[in-house]
Amino acid sequence: MDLTVSFKTLLCILYCCSCFVTTLAQEFDSESQDLRVMRGHNVTINCRVRNLGAYNVFWLKDTTVLSLNHLIMTSNARFSIIGRYNLQIINLQDEDEGKYQCQISVSPAKVQFNYLMVTVPPAVKIVNKSRNVEVTLHDTVHLQCSATGRPQPNITWVRQDKKMPNGEDYAYGDKLTLTDLQYNHGGMYKCIASNDVGEDAEDFFRVKIYYPPIIHTAETVIITGPNEEISIPCVVSAQPAPKIEWRHNGTKVSLRNLPQNKELKVLEDGFKTDYSLYIKGVTDMDFGNYSCMAKNIKGKTVHNLVLTPLPSKVEIVSDIEGNYSSVYDLKWMVVSVVRPSNYRLLIRSIINETLTSEWNQTDIPAEPDTGSIHAQSYTIRDLQPETMYEVILQAHNSYGWGESSDLFMFETNKAGFTPPTPTVRNPHIHSRDDSNAAMKLTAAHSLFLLSFLLPLFLS
Repeated sequence: MDLTVSFKTLLCILYCCSCFVTTLAQEFDSESQDLRVMRGHNVTINCRVRNLGAYNVFWLKDTTVLSLNHLIMTSNARFSIIGRYNLQIINLQDEDEGKYQCQISVSPAKVQFNYLMVTVPPAVKIVNKSRNVEVTLHDTVHLQCSATGRPQPNITWVRQDKKMPNGEDYAYGDKLTLTDLQYNHGGMYKCIASNDVGEDAEDFFRVKIYYPPIIHTAETVIITGPNEEISIPCVVSAQPAPKIEWRHNGTKVSLRNLPQNKELKVLEDGFKTDYSLYIKGVTDMDFGNYSCMAKNIKGKTVHNLVLTPLPSKVEIVSDIEGNYSSVYDLKWMVVSVVRPSNYRLLIRSIINETLTSEWNQTDIPAEPDTGSIHAQSYTIRDLQPETMYEVILQAHNSYGWGESSDLFMFETNKAGFTPPTPTVRNPHIHSRDDSNAAMKLTAAHSLFLLSFLLPLFLS
């Protein structure tokens, strides 16, 4: 039987049937509702009436009659009346959204309006053709995601485990533009859609920035000696990953067939990778020139290093102004794993701005000590008062001469400033002053070493 009738006709019939019935005033015991319910869930829209008497309760969606009292007048099986005229809808669908009226059949009719929004969790997907985006250094790239849901989701961009290239933690909107891309701007970029309904949704791009290899190694000289363990560094960043080639004295090193005392150690650190050539037990055959070449489809770069047993360049650490008229204490430091045997000192005076004397050479025996950092001093005598001098110093060990020091200048004091005459004492008697002097000398020597070593380690 077809239950579909005109709402006006139905209201008229029911009004005529109840017009002779005397009742108290009919009122709603429930409040209007503004409901937001997720698609697929169930909802109950309340309608409670006081003093209904012989009158009737209707449910309407917009202008369509859904029920009369407890009688469902729609063919949609998801609708039902429960309790005292409450409308229940199960498995909510998008078309269920709208305005619902609970109406009492008095004249004029009393109506309570309810509004139902069917919410939908967010969904998001990339708009670009591929999630794998390959670009070149300094390029600009546009990433875009599209989100759906109800209400319309907002899109937030994040970069996995890192800040955005501009230093921010987040970006907003459906499009993300990255400009002037640098080699460390690659990685995973996520677009996250949220609308406070259900779980957030996300998709991602993987950005690869192709660029020629960059070698970050600063060392150009490594000083070592026989039987030492040494690592020759080659720190590279590149995209795509580079091929590495090591050469020793011009000959390619076979990385697949290395001698027993050599090993290629690969260590990743962020966007950089260290392809160090490790040597355990250095021999004389291992000294020489090394080159590390990194190559990919974008280009190649080479870094050269020297592995040497020779002493380093001598670092002169004396004060420029001398304390005395005719003597000067020259102090220096040098790095040499093989102990130095002697030093060569060249000295000349500066007569005027354009004229200097001839170089005088002095050989200085090296003081016996241990370790790879050597400190020594030498007193230069028979100097002229108030005179500028230039010196060059060079260290020597059993493998040969190291690099000469930079040209160093000092000036003697004016006439009359002579060093104190040493006091002759009984060598078998040691005073408290002797002990204090020794302690002061030890402390001064420690400070002297520190002043030289600290710049070396910091560099």
